[in-house]
Amino acid sequence: MKSRFQSGFSSSDRLLLDSLHRLLFGKEITNTGCSDCYRDAYVIIYNHLKKSKTMPEKPNYVLKAGALIHPAGTSNFYVNPIPDEVAEEHLSKYPSEVNKFAHLPTDWEDRVAAYKARKLAQAKKEAEDAKNEVPATSAEDAEKIKALEAQLAEAQEAVKKSDALRKEAEDKVKTLEYDKSTLEQEIEGLKAALEGQTVTDGEGEESDELAEVRMELATTKAELESANEEIASLKSDNRALKAANTRLKNNGAKDTE
Repeated sequence: MKSRFQSGFSSSDRLLLDSLHRLLFGKEITNTGCSDCYRDAYVIIYNHLKKSKTMPEKPNYVLKAGALIHPAGTSNFYVNPIPDEVAEEHLSKYPSEVNKFAHLPTDWEDRVAAYKARKLAQAKKEAEDAKNEVPATSAEDAEKIKALEAQLAEAQEAVKKSDALRKEAEDKVKTLEYDKSTLEQEIEGLKAALEGQTVTDGEGEESDELAEVRMELATTKAELESANEEIASLKSDNRALKAANTRLKNNGAKDTE
């Protein structure tokens, strides 16, 4: 072909140059209607082959004109010639894009399945290797974790008891509030019944029944205040227990790490 460099390449020469250019550089020769363009392509191909000292082999996977592959999460873009592994990885994820290829091996589906099996085996091995690299827990660390777990269980049980006591106190407050309301209604009823009546034990004095109701109301109010104070104390204790519980969990997580 070198002897025809000046006189002009034959049609078979041009077909060979077209094929080699696609195989080597993944694109067509620019302006194939120009003789100088084929001379330029010849020089580029000749220098490339002289440097690499190998003739290109026809690839197993050939993309259609204008098609490209861009693996997700990378900045790589592939056009012809495309490595087998890149094509098989792409087809393993997007089998419907087989129509991007102008040429594929007849057993491409088996190749893609084998590629997926290799990647799965590799991922399993890497996971196993990573697991084996984790240092075993020392006896001292194990005892420390066990002690923290015991403290955590104790704190959780204390929180449960505190919650039960708080619930009991809240129920007691509801009962006392109901009793208070009932007594207030009774007092109002007695006051209405006594209006216009003559007090037998002296003017301005309450009847024994009204005085007894007032005393019962005062007792209920005192019990209600005491119950409210108890609930406030239980809530404070409960918050402290829950904070301790959280600290124990965090400490346990750190020691486990």
